[in-house]
Amino acid sequence: MSTEKLNALQPSMDSKPAGQGTIPLGVDESRTPQIPEQLSILPVRSFVVFPGTVIPLNVQRAASLKLLDDTLPQTKVIGLLTQRDETKEDPSPQDLYSVGTAALVLKLIRQSEDNVLVIVQGLRRFSLRKIIATDPFLRAEIDLPQSILPPPSKEWEATFRNLRDSAVRLFELTPDAPEQARMMIMNIENPEQLADFLAPNLNIDIAQKLALLEELDVEKRVRAVQQHVSAQLEIAQIQQRLQKMSRRNFPMLSGARISVRSSKRSSMSWVKRRAAVRNKRTSCARVCRKQTLRKQ
Repeated sequence: MSTEKLNALQPSMDSKPAGQGTIPLGVDESRTPQIPEQLSILPVRSFVVFPGTVIPLNVQRAASLKLLDDTLPQTKVIGLLTQRDETKEDPSPQDLYSVGTAALVLKLIRQSEDNVLVIVQGLRRFSLRKIIATDPFLRAEIDLPQSILPPPSKEWEATFRNLRDSAVRLFELTPDAPEQARMMIMNIENPEQLADFLAPNLNIDIAQKLALLEELDVEKRVRAVQQHVSAQLEIAQIQQRLQKMSRRNFPMLSGARISVRSSKRSSMSWVKRRAAVRNKRTSCARVCRKQTLRKQ
């Protein structure tokens, strides 16, 4: 789970995240850009973009570059759909999942003629209604489904707080998690936004993340994210206990080695003393015998 600094761009990997994390943003519905009924579709691979998150994308495919050049002068909003098979270089509509995220292009940085970095912010879920163009890039008519919120209740509030507390604890136990992650999570007051921030950071496969993106029932989505967070938290807690046990046991083992060495030294000293006494007695006996022989 993360909000890490941008990593070095990976060559030959088009429309992949240039950094490993997502940054949550409070979505103000009154300021959300209008999402057109028709969107240019940018295929992405190996990850899923959720609403309310910001992520850098490394774009290199010719069709994707053409999409940015033709679309951005008209609108800054594009559609992001995850590929079913990330190895496909020229995916068709059948190669894409049917639910994705409408995203706002915040910044475009042209690295070279055939390499562009774009920073996008996820806005809303969308579903494909109809493909209207496939060349030179995909365009589609879309629907914007509404999320289903549960009625306010103490139980729902407790469910939300439990997820937030579990997520904070998990980030605290994650060695490579950014320091500001805890504060970011604690500042999220909307259960849906919290679930959508945590989902892309979970250590689960693409199909499971897509299931969370497709789930419109916010209560079901929050509970599903809670299950994944709880499972990862349990593993992190076991790892922490094992590390503590190792730190406690190593000094004990060192002490045991010292004790063994000391006892060996003591045993050797005792043996040497006994040998010295025997040698002394033997010498005395020889001297006495010589004296007796002289007298005789």
